[in-house]
Amino acid sequence: MFKKSKPDEMEKEIRNKSIISAYYYTQFMLVVWLVLGIFRHKLEFMPLYILLVGLLMRGGASLIYRHDFGDERWKKGLVILLSSIAAVALLLMLSIGK
Repeated sequence: MFKKSKPDEMEKEIRNKSIISAYYYTQFMLVVWLVLGIFRHKLEFMPLYILLVGLLMRGGASLIYRHDFGDERWKKGLVILLSSIAAVALLLMLSIGK
């Protein structure tokens, strides 16, 4: 009944730029939320965790796509990603302990 047409290059480019714009907007708003919390002396860790997890997810997805396309730089990125995950886990444990 409703056929989905394959998107052409222009539609793909528009979709990709829209996704990137929304991602940067979300990051910006989380940083603003975090900074406002610091200035109000009411530090909330939720925006920080959301921001960090989002960055880790983006890094992980980038590694998966690099591996799929045969780019060998994914091995170096994996070390960086695992180090970042360990740092976030440490931050989480320290903030829960307070």
